[in-house]
Amino acid sequence: FLEIENGDPKAFKEKIGSKHIIAGFFPIELLRSGTKKECTEKAGELIDILAPGGKYIFSWNKTPMGLGDAKPENISAVTKFVRERGVY
Repeated sequence: FLEIENGDPKAFKEKIGSKHIIAGFFPIELLRSGTKKECTEKAGELIDILAPGGKYIFSWNKTPMGLGDAKPENISAVTKFVRERGVY
C-alpha cells in the first residue's frame, strides 16, 4: 500500500500499479481553495487514471488537520462524486 502526496498519477499507475495498491494524489489545497466543480473534475480525472484494473483507493494527498484546511461543501461534493463514480 503506497499513499502518495504528489507526482504524476499516470506514471505511478504504469510503473507500480500492478504490484501495489495506490492511494492519495487528490490535492487538499484544491479542497481549500477550489470550487465544487473543480474538485469533482479533479476527482474524476484521478479515478479515470488510477481506477482501471483496480488497486486504487481514493484519498487526499494530506490529512486535513483543521476546519480551515478544506471547505466542507467541497469535501461533501467530492465524497458524493466518488461514491457514485468510483465503483468498479
